[in-house]
Amino acid sequence: MIRLGRRFALSAIAVAFVVVSLAPGGPAGAQDTDGALPDVRAQEPQRFTLTSRAATIPITVVNEGEAAVDIIVALSSDKLSFPAGDEFPLRLGPGLNSVDVDVEARATGDSLVVVRVLSADGTTELDRTRLTVRSTALSGVGIAIAVVALAFLLIWWVRNHRDLRRDRRLVVRSEQRPRTDPDTTDATADQL
Repeated sequence: MIRLGRRFALSAIAVAFVVVSLAPGGPAGAQDTDGALPDVRAQEPQRFTLTSRAATIPITVVNEGEAAVDIIVALSSDKLSFPAGDEFPLRLGPGLNSVDVDVEARATGDSLVVVRVLSADGTTELDRTRLTVRSTALSGVGIAIAVVALAFLLIWWVRNHRDLRRDRRLVVRSEQRPRTDPDTTDATADQL
């Protein structure tokens, strides 16, 4: 019976170690072993330019601690959407960590992206930054308006060019006709 107790105790210690290691507050979790929050910060504010409707932007987070930590990166924007989701977990190694995030522009112009770095359980905000993303891609409506405007301009140009050529021909033809004196025209008409 004592042997069973020792095996049970050793198994319980092993299970407890695994549970503590995998728990959010464990060594690889969102808190250090002493319960303090990890020293994690987001990148400094930057500007990005999107030249198409869909692209990727890099999000950089710095882990200034000695051990790897798990975090959640939460993104929000009024003019951009995130096809893969606006929250995603990351495991940060010590130092600089970068991840590419897929974005789609819903409108042209500048838009603000708020990047929040949260603890692994999502309850504590570790850092926050803002990125400015400029989209220069034309929307479907913008392309349609540009095509219609170009068509009107082309039609105007063709009609204007045709009218000018016709007017020139009329002027040339009237200059080539022999001029008749109105007095002689009346006299000849009277003679007949």
